[in-house]
Amino acid sequence: VDLMDGVTAVTSTGESITDGVKVSIQYQGKTLKEITSKKTGLYYITYEVTDKLGKSAKAEAIYEVVDNVVPKIKKLKEEIYQNTELDKAAVEDVVKVKWHGKKLPKENVTITWKELRQKETIKKYKVTYSCTAPNGKKATASAKIICDLEAPQFAGVKDGFVITEEALTKKFLMSNVIAVDNLDGYILNKHVTVTTEKQEDGTYKVTYSAADTAGNVGQAEAVYQI
Repeated sequence: VDLMDGVTAVTSTGESITDGVKVSIQYQGKTLKEITSKKTGLYYITYEVTDKLGKSAKAEAIYEVVDNVVPKIKKLKEEIYQNTELDKAAVEDVVKVKWHGKKLPKENVTITWKELRQKETIKKYKVTYSCTAPNGKKATASAKIICDLEAPQFAGVKDGFVITEEALTKKFLMSNVIAVDNLDGYILNKHVTVTTEKQEDGTYKVTYSAADTAGNVGQAEAVYQI
C-alpha cells in the first residue's frame, strides 16, 4: 500500500513540502513499517510535516485490511475406488484444506453425498467437500466414488497336459486365457500373476490371479499333468 498516493503538503505560500512528510503506522498499539495483508484490522496512519519556518501540520487516516483469502481445497484423487459398499469414513482424508498456508481442522469441512448410478456390482457416488474459513470465505471441490463389488473373472482356464515341467511357463499357461473385469475391461497379461505348485500326486496346480483398480482380486485354478 502506497500511503503517500494522492497526499500532498504545501506551505502557506504554496511551496510544496510533500517530500518532507513523515508517515507513522500504528496497529494494535504497535508501530509498524508498512501495512500488510497478512494482518487484518484497523491501521492508524499519521502524517506529519514541518516547513522551513518550523511550523508543523498533522493529518490522520484509518486504513482497514479485510481478510479476503479463500481457503484452498487440494484433491488427492479425482476418483476414489472402493471394493466394498460405500465407506464414508475412508474418503474424509482425500482432500487437504488450507487457509493462509495452514491446515484447517475437519470441523471446517462439510461432506455431502449424491448417488450417481446404482447397479448390482458397480455403484457410483459424487462426494462434495465444502469448506468455510474463519473469515467466512468458502470453497468447494468434488470427486467420484466408485464402489466395485465384483472381482475380475477368468475365461479359458482349463486342465491340461505338458511333456516337461519346464513347459509350464507363463506365456504357455496364458496362451488361451483372458482376465476380464466388470469395470476395467480386459486386464493385460502382464498384470496377471500365474503360479505353479507341485502336488503330492505329481500334478501341478496352476493359480491365476488378477486385481482390478478397486483392489478386488479374482482367481482361477487349473491342474496340469506331466
